[in-house]
This record gives sequence, C-alpha cells and structure tokens, in this order.
Amino acid sequence: MLKSLNTLRRAGFAICTLLLLQVTAYAQGDVTQPGDSIIASSANSPGSEAAPNALDDQPTKYLNFDTVGIDGLPSGFVVTPGVGKTVLSGLAMQSANDAPERDPKWVRLEGSNDETPNWLEGDWTVIYENQNVPPWSTEFPADDRFQTQTFEFGVQIPYLHYRWTVVEVQGETANSMQIAEVEFLGKAYSQKDVTQPGDPIIASSANSPGSEAAPNALDNQPTKYLNFDTVGIDGLPSGFVVTPGVGKTVLSGLAMQSANDAPDRDPKWVRLEGSNDEAPNWLEGNWTVIYENENVPAWSTEFPTGDRFQTQTFEFGDQNPYLHYRWTVLEVQGEGANSMQIAEVEFLGQSVPVDVTQPGDSLIASSGNSPGSEAAPNALDNQPTKYLNFDTVGIDGLPSGFVVTPAVGETNVVGLTMQSANDAPERDPLSIRLEGSNDTEPSWESGNWEVIYENEEITPWSTLFPTGDRFQTQEFYFFDNAKSYLHYRWTVLQVQGEAANSMQIAEVELLAFSTSADCDLADFLIKPVETPVLLGESAEFFTKVNGPWPLQWHKNGEPIPGAIQASYKTDTINAENAGDEYSVEIVGCETSEPVKAVIFQPNSQPVSIGINFVGGGANGAPTSVEAADVGGVSLQAYWNNLPPDGAGVASGLQDNLLNSRNEDSGVTVEWISGNTWGAGTGTSNTDAKLLNGLIEGGDSEGTPSTITFTNVPDGTYSMLVYSVARPLEFPSVDFEQVESSQKIFMTEENADAYNSEPGYRQVTSIDSENRGTGNYVRFDDIIPAEGTVTLNFWDLGDGAANSTVNALQLIEGVSQELEITSIDIDPGSRNITITWTSRETGRYIIERSTDLLNWDELDDSYPANGDSTTYIDAGVFGDLSKVFYRVTEE
Repeated sequence: MLKSLNTLRRAGFAICTLLLLQVTAYAQGDVTQPGDSIIASSANSPGSEAAPNALDDQPTKYLNFDTVGIDGLPSGFVVTPGVGKTVLSGLAMQSANDAPERDPKWVRLEGSNDETPNWLEGDWTVIYENQNVPPWSTEFPADDRFQTQTFEFGVQIPYLHYRWTVVEVQGETANSMQIAEVEFLGKAYSQKDVTQPGDPIIASSANSPGSEAAPNALDNQPTKYLNFDTVGIDGLPSGFVVTPGVGKTVLSGLAMQSANDAPDRDPKWVRLEGSNDEAPNWLEGNWTVIYENENVPAWSTEFPTGDRFQTQTFEFGDQNPYLHYRWTVLEVQGEGANSMQIAEVEFLGQSVPVDVTQPGDSLIASSGNSPGSEAAPNALDNQPTKYLNFDTVGIDGLPSGFVVTPAVGETNVVGLTMQSANDAPERDPLSIRLEGSNDTEPSWESGNWEVIYENEEITPWSTLFPTGDRFQTQEFYFFDNAKSYLHYRWTVLQVQGEAANSMQIAEVELLAFSTSADCDLADFLIKPVETPVLLGESAEFFTKVNGPWPLQWHKNGEPIPGAIQASYKTDTINAENAGDEYSVEIVGCETSEPVKAVIFQPNSQPVSIGINFVGGGANGAPTSVEAADVGGVSLQAYWNNLPPDGAGVASGLQDNLLNSRNEDSGVTVEWISGNTWGAGTGTSNTDAKLLNGLIEGGDSEGTPSTITFTNVPDGTYSMLVYSVARPLEFPSVDFEQVESSQKIFMTEENADAYNSEPGYRQVTSIDSENRGTGNYVRFDDIIPAEGTVTLNFWDLGDGAANSTVNALQLIEGVSQELEITSIDIDPGSRNITITWTSRETGRYIIERSTDLLNWDELDDSYPANGDSTTYIDAGVFGDLSKVFYRVTEE
C-alpha cells in the first residue's frame, strides 16, 4: 500500500516522505473511546455539554438537568464499546470544572449482552453500585475540580453494553448532574481456545466409531466425537483428557458445539476439571473441578429454528492454572439416546500470567544485612541464586524483602510465585505480604502502600515437596486485585523455623496477565509521524489505538525495554542518532511504519512570531507550550504564551515578543476579546496544545475581537490564524486582516472533529455564503501600516456557538507557503510525481534522500508553472522501500 506523509512544512522549503513498502502488558485501561455508540438517558442537556463529552478523553463535561437535589430523576448513558465484549474491573470518574454539588453521589453500573438494549429497556445486570461516593471536595481539599476517583471491584462477566447511572448528586439543592469523564476500566474479552488440533488427547474409552473418535472434538471442523458409553440416564460417563500444547493455561469459559443430528445425544450434564500432575489419565490423577453444569439447556430450546452445529458458551471466573483438563459428560439430553455426541469443545482462556519483573529492574533492599553475593537482586535474576537477609530470624526478627519497580511500567499483578533456595528449609518464608504503590519514588520505609495479598501461613516446602523441596516453586493465584501499580513491596514477616538465623529465597515472580490484542478488532487510530525536534532536545512520538491493547515501541527494529505506553520520548537527538527509526507495535498484530526524529533548524525557516492563547475556565486550559516545542503549519519553536504565566485572560498586552530564532523582536501584541476558554484538543503534542486555549470572537463586524501587533518592522508578512471551537459547537467566524483589506469566512472545526482526525485544514473562502470548514486561515501580502498589523474576528453573536482564535503566526517576507501537496507513484514505470505550491516567477531545487541526512540533487532552477508546479522523478530504483523529497525555492 502506498502512502504519502507531508512531514515538514515551511515557506521556501518542503519535505515529503513516500513509503514504497507498508510494514505490516499489563495494565487495565479504559475500554471505551471517543465515538463509541452512546445513548443518553435524556436530551435534557446543553448543546455543548451532552453525554458524549463523558467519553471524549478531554476535560469537557456532560451535564444533565434531570438529576436535581434528592428528588430528581436518574441520569447517565448507555455505551457500547467499539472493541466488542469487555470485562470490567473498575470505574473512574473525573469531576467537572465547577459546582461540586452537581458531582455524583449515588452511581450504578450495569452490563448487558442484549442485541440492542437502550436506557429504558434490556436485561441489565448490576456490576457495581455505590450509594455514597465520597465528595470530591473531601477527597481533594486543595483543588477538587478535574480530579479522578477510581473504584475497583472483582473481575466480572464480559458484556457488550454498559449503563452508567447517577441516582443522586452530592448537593440537595443542585440543579443538575455533571461529570467530566467516565472511564470503564478493564480489558477486551478476547478469550481464545487454548487447545489446537494435535494436542495430546486421551479418550474415556474406545467405544466410538472409527471416524468419530475423541480428537474430532478438537479439530476445528464440523466433524463429531461420538461415544456409546453414555446412553440415556443410566450410561457411563464419557469424554476425554487433553493437554494443551501451549503449556499451563487459565480457563474462564467453555464452549460446546452440537453435532449434525440426534439432539437427544447432546450433553446435558458436563463437568470440567484441571490437573497439574505430571501424566494424569482418564481414571487416575489429582483432578480439581473447575466448572460443573448439571442442566445444560437443550440446543433445540436455545436454537429453535436450527439447533445443529450451534454453540453454547458458559463463562466462569478465572481459575487456577492447569496443565491438563478432563471434560466429562455424565448425562445426555434424551432418556432414550444411544450415545453421546459433540461436534466441538473449546476451552476458553489464556496462557498463565507472566512475570512482570526482569533482571535489572530498579530494586531497593529492605536493608544491607545480606552477604555480598546473596543480595536482593538475586531474587529477580531468573537464576538459581538466592537472596538472604539476616534481619528476619526465628519469630522475633525484623521484616525483610525488597521494593521493585518493573521497567514495563504500570502492571496489574494477580499472582505470585516463590522458589525455595538451595538449603536450610527453616529459612523459607512462612508469612509474606505483597503491596503496591503509585507514588513517584516510594522506598522500603516510606510511601503510600496498599496491600494486594497477604499469607500468614505458607505451607512448608518440605510438606509440599517431600522428596526434594529445594528449588521448588509455590504458586499463589488469584488475588482480589483490580488495581495497577508502578511499584511493589514484597515482605517476609516470619520464616518457617523458630531457630532460623535468616530469611532466604531463590526467586520471586510477580504475575500479571498480558492483555493480548484481538487482531481482527485492534487498529491504530493515530500512528507516529516524522517529528521535528531542535538539536539536543528529545523527540516524543505518539500513538493511539482503539482498545486496551498492549503496545511495544521499537528502535531500529528492536524492542525498547519498558516502552509500552502510548507515547515514547527519545534520548536527546544529535547528528549521530538522527537516523534512528522508531515504530510501535500492537503486540502480535500490526506494526506502524518506521519514522524518524528530524532535526529542525530554526534559521532555515522564515522569521516568524508565534502567539499561543493559553486559555482558561475548562476543557484542559490553561495550556502552555514549551520553548523547545515545534509546531504549527509553518513549523517554529519559541512560541509566546499569552499570558506568559497563569491562566488566560480575555484581554491583555504583551511586549517584546520572541521570534522563531529565540530573539527579542521588539514587537508588541494587544488582544481584546469577550472571554477566554479551552477547546478540548488536549495536550498530547505541540499542535494539540496550540489549539487548546482560546479567546472568543466579537458579536458582530461592528464589535469584533481584535489582535493587534505594533512596532512591526517594514516588510511583507503572512498571517496564519488557528481556530478550533469547543465540542459540539460549529460557529461561523468572519476574519478580517485590516491592513490588506482581506476577509475569509470559515465554519470552525470543533475539538471533537480535530481529535478524531488531528491535522491542519485550511479554509480559503472569500464568500460568506459559501464557507469552508477547517481549523486555520492564511493571509498573505500584508504590509504594516505605521508598524501595525491587525486581525478582527467575529461571529453571528447569538451566544450559542462562539468563534475563537487559539494561536497565530506572523511570518516575515513570504507571500505563499511552499508545500508539497501530493505525491504519487506509477507502479509500472516507477515514476514518482511530486506537486507543490509555487510562485509564478519562482525557480526550485528538487532533491531526494533515503535517510534524511544525505541529499541528491535531481534538478535546479526548475521553473514554476503558475501557483502549482509538478516534477516527475523517473524510474525510482525498485529496491528502495522509502524515499524523501525536498523542494527549495532559490
């Protein structure tokens, strides 16, 4: 697939990338995303504060007037996560910008697997209810707005739809309910069959036809397994033992598909058991019941219009992990049946939780009271070494252990393993505690630690392993823990022997499920792009996916340890590492195209002054940009935040603005408007920050808002004006550049539209009856009048949708930006056609590169062809997977 990316934009210079070849965890996340199907409890909300705001990942808000005081109606919404069926284990709610009395007090969360439930109808099951949510003002006394409370509960049954209801708000006199954001914490339910054709299988007996034996139940084909032992109600049990080839697994469901005929042979009473014996069989072994159903619904009842080759699925909570499973049918549906039959049996689950730690993870020992070769890191080195500490002696010693910070980041630990060391069983742990913390830098003795698991009476290793108890592992599953942590504290409070002189352990593993992505559903919403960065600064790459899928960043094709978040910040960029390529993988599925951090040279750009209105009031404002942040249509750093400190103001004055070379310009700007606010584009990158804060337009052409630059040196200028509205607003805005007598008429793009497809979209309409929709306008050929350059802007003045300006650039000495507008390849000839904006009298240099470092000149003094010019690069070599083009005006 061919794809072009316009990666660097500037007047007089443009680079474009052509990709000739498309390259195809652990923490709980929000299973919803902006744009998921949502049904509000009612329409009793302001136009810009409707239910979708609760799921937009922005500091907007959802307000509903139904829930008033203590006698109002419930309000909320129904949401259907786009990722499909999900399993929740927590709920997070963020307070809105004002009026604490409107915050939820009594909330209810329900789930449904109906096809199309709505607010009033459907089979809804209560997942979680809290009738006394603590007031945000109590939990966050210093500042309770835009603060999040998180509520955790045990893992529930998977659902397709969720109903979030506020039954009562905090204040008895509140006139409404409001919330900034609701997050449904969990994971996509993508349980797969842990068996596969060819897995070792032992039938209950050989009493089957030759072509209908037990392996047919696991062949993923519409064959069948038939056994004549289980007849009517007096037969013998039948079934099989299977050992999944993937190793130890954890089951949470069972699926059974009916065979081709004779519904009376379908299973009615089934039992599922697990074993970790070395080689159990049908009749022998230590078997533990995982799930039993004595009254499986008849397939003919569940599927009345066609019950053959239909599947019933039965779900249950996560069980202990096992190596082997025994599936037994004790009774069939029909009293007169002559056999048992089944087309397919699926054991739904996943591989066992994995250790989230690795050798080299940051670790703090409880003390230094250990031999030099037996220190705390030995407990995490995946080797048969040991950690020994002399503090924990007999029954009167001090606790010992360690604090570890897994490099993989935030994890949701649900299990623990401990391996005994080489000698002295009396030193083995007897009483242990595992805690988690999300403090920035907790230590052994300080920090906010929450207990995840505690066991005061661990079975002695010598009892569990009487023939050889050294270097043996005990496993502990599953903790009632839905929370993810950055740090863990493992503590031994007492050892097995009263006379022991120390505590010792060979290995400790902290276990978490790695949420695997369903590759049929997983998709990138935003992929990383070539990112400009000042020399000596770090670049930051971003991605966004459509579900809580595990991510892994790569550098030059190799995984970056611990880089599993939605963003990745590089080391400082210099000439030596500027060629490094970065990509991100949805683990096991798609990998993004490699991109680079491109060193940005401020002095190669036209001199410009950029101003950013930081905004205030709501939607994430105030939002400042850093001096090294590079952004805008005409790329620049050194933006001026207005005001430089604190929240935004509707009107103000700032003198001696910095220009894009980080020089004092001597230019002053004054702005006069009616209000300042936030748009809701977020703060994930420079462009999002530039578009977030805003000032509002005037009510009419006679009373516009104004932005006036003074002390502007003589010359010719261009002006780029950025304009993104608040969510759910679509204001019409009129822009007037006073000195050049130019007007442009725009329908503003709002934050919802921008967030769903980030990028700059220009409006050029000079007809007020035929407005374009976008997020910036451009004025060229501006000549200051006695050092003054002024922008006026206004809207229709009805107050329902206020026009805005978020940021602005005043650019010296250009009349039109040079920009590569398209790039195409002819697969047959390998000819590449490049088109860019141009001046009628302009002449251009065209260059090509494969690494952004070394450039080959293709042509110089290439003449313009009007305001758009095309060049054909003939016969590009077939072995190139990526090329870059640069066009420069002479």
